[in-house]
Amino acid sequence: MTTTPDQAHRVAVTFPVAGESLDVDAAIAVFHRWIREGCALEGLLIDVADYRHVPDGPGVLLIGLDRDRSIEFSTGEVAIRSMSKRPLADDLTGHVRAVAHDALVLAAGLAEPDAFGDTARIDLGGCRVTVLDRLRSTNDAAGAATVEPAVREALEGLEPGEIVREISDPRGPLSLRVALGAGGDPAALAERLTASATRG
Repeated sequence: MTTTPDQAHRVAVTFPVAGESLDVDAAIAVFHRWIREGCALEGLLIDVADYRHVPDGPGVLLIGLDRDRSIEFSTGEVAIRSMSKRPLADDLTGHVRAVAHDALVLAAGLAEPDAFGDTARIDLGGCRVTVLDRLRSTNDAAGAATVEPAVREALEGLEPGEIVREISDPRGPLSLRVALGAGGDPAALAERLTASATRG
């Protein structure tokens, strides 16, 4: 099968949460407030769904028209995630950059004192990029080699380092772990991504 990753539009970017305490109930309250009052996230926000009771489920979802945001637990770590559901750009590089930017805006919003406890923070030293359109990119070494250049270009503003494919069931989606060296707070990193796209 010929892979065409540039046609993939279901892309997710995940940042882990570091620390011992995450007040998920407080974060859910923040999600509901964003729906009522608006926030920096792009697009229409529709609802909040709590699937924490479902084993290996999606966690807590902030459902949107074009993207879903979530706090997830299924990978063995607590993490925040942005996932696109519709085309956001003309190619995979643009998609990954747009979704990574959205994940950083989400991280900036959840950095509010009433969202996370004092001992929890978003770990911006690395992220996971997942191509959920399995017909567009195979979950193997060849698929990773095809996707990696687009991911590296998309995250240029975050100073990507080593990129490693997560070894998993080949029937599942392709996921790449990306080390990031830029440092800083999530809002500043989101601006760096925007600036890198402009330079490109």
